[in-house]
Amino acid sequence: MKDSKSAITKKDITRIIIFVTLILAAFIAIQFFKEKNSGTSEEKLYFSKNSQYNASRYFFRIGRPDDWDVNSKVGGFLLNEETGLVIELFPVNLITLADTSTETLAPNATQKPANVVREPIEGALMSIYYFSMPIATTENPTATDYTLSEATTLALNSFKTHINTSVYSFGEATPYNLAERDYFKIEYTYTKVVIDEITQQTSMQNWRGVLYVCVRGMAYYMVTYEGEDSVFSTYESDFYEILSDFRFSVFDY
Repeated sequence: MKDSKSAITKKDITRIIIFVTLILAAFIAIQFFKEKNSGTSEEKLYFSKNSQYNASRYFFRIGRPDDWDVNSKVGGFLLNEETGLVIELFPVNLITLADTSTETLAPNATQKPANVVREPIEGALMSIYYFSMPIATTENPTATDYTLSEATTLALNSFKTHINTSVYSFGEATPYNLAERDYFKIEYTYTKVVIDEITQQTSMQNWRGVLYVCVRGMAYYMVTYEGEDSVFSTYESDFYEILSDFRFSVFDY
């Protein structure tokens, strides 16, 4: 006689299948939601994952072409605590050095990889700054997140605090959307004093730049790209490709 308590019926099997299916569906939905919010799914990245710089302390990732490098602080801290500067990105020349080795390779031996030097290119620079949103405290209980317009004003004021504004000229802030992210954009120009390293003579260069501000629930960011007049347009398309790959790396809250 079969034990009715221990026997597994077709209904039980059906319930188990449904239960397992629901768990799998929930897991897939959670993974999709994470990728959607982090912006790090492979199909959404402009550049490959291998090219991504992860500024995890400041909750963003950004990709770059192979002929651009990143200047960052060890440990991922701010490059400049006073200005909020997180990283700088700049173009480089990829110089392949000739192999001067006299070593004779054996038949079918693997050729040694070429030695490539990455030489920074002067006259073009992209910078990313991070600013925290105000936090409600007992001393400031009415603190609220800044709007994009308010954040843009604050970011521009911070930018102006650390420059000689007498040699700068700024345009108006205008709305700008790139890669489904809203920014305010401000164009600017300035004159820069350049000192020749050999002769120590000074000269004046005309530079121009663009400043972008975006916000999220916990912070706002300022991204600038600037270059000497004759260099700016050369790397401008690279800049917009890099900016297109600017992703928040944790949930937006």
